[in-house]
Amino acid sequence: MPCNITDEFATICLGDQRRDERLLHFVARLAENPARSMVASCKGEAEIKAGLRLLHNEHLSMEQFLAAHRQATLLRASNLDPDEALLFIQDNRSLV
Repeated sequence: MPCNITDEFATICLGDQRRDERLLHFVARLAENPARSMVASCKGEAEIKAGLRLLHNEHLSMEQFLAAHRQATLLRASNLDPDEALLFIQDNRSLV
């Protein structure tokens, strides 16, 4: 089941529609190729700067970000057919 970024973060509210849209754009860019770094994922210096400003914005916390993702995950899980499997896979590896 593919993930739609707009659906994934539909419940996030950063206090300004432009910030919400910037978050969706930024996350969509990162999701295009998760193996890439943020800098490699962005198309140009302006996107890199916008992404960094967003990540350091006082209106966006990791808790908000994860809460929106958690709500979308629960909604997807509740919409499964009874005969479909739901896997919760956790990767505890560290690359550092």
